[in-house]
Formats: sequence, structure tokens, C-alpha cells
Amino acid sequence: MLSKEKYDEVIRFVLRKELEEVVGKPAGFIKEEKSENLKIDTHFAKRGELEEDESKLQVIPYVVFEVYDDSAFKGILTYVRKGSEDRLLNKLSVGFGGHSNIQDENIQETACREIKEEIGHAIKPSELRFAGYIFSDNDAVSRVHVGYVYIARMSMKTFENLEISDEIKKICLYTPKTEKPQECEGIFENWSSIILNDESFINELMR
Repeated sequence: MLSKEKYDEVIRFVLRKELEEVVGKPAGFIKEEKSENLKIDTHFAKRGELEEDESKLQVIPYVVFEVYDDSAFKGILTYVRKGSEDRLLNKLSVGFGGHSNIQDENIQETACREIKEEIGHAIKPSELRFAGYIFSDNDAVSRVHVGYVYIARMSMKTFENLEISDEIKKICLYTPKTEKPQECEGIFENWSSIILNDESFINELMR
């Protein structure tokens, strides 16, 4: 159950019907060749009013960091959450983001704010590369959210000096198509599983 503060938070959403008209029916990860600036109006409502309304999808930026040492790809920044979100507790994730609230100018600004709060890393909207959408109906959480997926690059030095928040238990690196992340144990949460098992996303990530 949401706290009163979270229930009353005014956040962005899009209408499922309008999203389907542009990107098609729910299909997991949907690669978008153009940009996130689609002909879809965003609206605002209290988060609590949207939690079980599948006709209105809460917008979540989902930023994946590719970590490089000079020009060598070292892995994907992965973390284990320990904070207040029970649905993600102790699960592995490769995406950083959260609900886009009315104080944020746009979805990219939400992403940058969340990244700064969670791992202490200052990033600009111009450093985010749009990759596509997570639009899935395979669980109750996914049916009321849509993920706007971005890719950003991080140096190994930055990775080694991140200031993680109390919401995060541990960070590590994950190389696609290996059995498990280095120094982390657990299973990936749903959205991370969707994109890590999508060949088009992995190709976009490591291009």
C-alpha cells in the first residue's frame, strides 16, 4: 500500500490507447528508431489514482549504463535494491529511474534527477541515448507502467567512485550473455529481464 505522500504525488502518464496506436500492442521491449518525442500527450494525476488503472500508464524513465575503460566495454552497471519498494527488494536491476512528477520539466529531467539521487552521478539530458520502450503486460506492475529506455555511457573510474544511496545494497557489472553479474547474486527484476533478453537492445547497447 502506498504511503499518503506517494499516493498524493502528481505524476506523468500516457493513455494506453494512444501508445498502442503509435508503437503497437504490448510486446516487451519495443525498439524505436526515431526519438521519444512521439505524438502522445502526457497527462498528470495522483499516483494513487493510477495504481490499478490499466488504461493509463505511469511513465518511468529507465536508464541503462554501459561502463567503459577507455574504449573497452567492461559491462552494464547493475545493482541490488534494498529500499522501500517491496516489488524490487533484493532483485537485480540494470535500469535507473522513477516516476516522472509534475516538478520535472520532462522525462529526461526525471532520469537525471533519479540518477543523481541513487548513485550520486551528475548527468545531462544530452548524454541520454533513447533506445525504445518497455511495454509489457506480463505482470501486474508492468500493466500500469511504460518504460522509456535510455542508454548512457560511464567510465570505469566513475563507476568505482559512485556514491550509492541508502536505497541500494550493492553495485556490480554484468556482461550480456554470461550466467550472472560479477560480485552480485540474485535474479533480475522483470523489466531488466525483458531488455537483457532482447537481441535488438543488446546490439544497440554494444554498438
